[in-house]
Amino acid sequence: MVGKNHKIFDYDDGYFDYWLETTLDESDGDPKYNYGNNHIYIDGYPVTVVTDSAIGVIQKHSAPFFVWLGYNATHEPLHPDVGYNHLYDDETMPLGPDTAKYKINYPSFIYKMSKSY
Repeated sequence: MVGKNHKIFDYDDGYFDYWLETTLDESDGDPKYNYGNNHIYIDGYPVTVVTDSAIGVIQKHSAPFFVWLGYNATHEPLHPDVGYNHLYDDETMPLGPDTAKYKINYPSFIYKMSKSY
C-alpha cells in the first residue's frame, strides 16, 4: 500500500506487506507518512516519494502481486514541485468554443435535477 488511502485499509488489518501511507498535517501542509506503524517525514516532493517507493516495491517482486498506489496530486493544497512552480505565470490559455456551457445533450437524469446543480 503506497500513497493515499482514505482510511479504506488499516495497517493492522495485515493486507499489505509494505505500508507507506501519505498523510497531511493541515496546519503546515507538509506531507508526512505512516511507514508501517511509524509516523515519519520524508524529504522530497510527495509524487516523487510515492512513485519511487512504488517502483522499489515492484522491483523487489517477481511473482504476481497487488500494489495499491494512490497519489494526492491534483488535490488541494496545490504545491507544485519547485522546478515547476511559477513556470506558466506569464502564459495565458485561450478557451475554445467547445468550453461554452452545455445547453443540450446532458445525460437524461440531469434534466430532472434542480437547476442549482
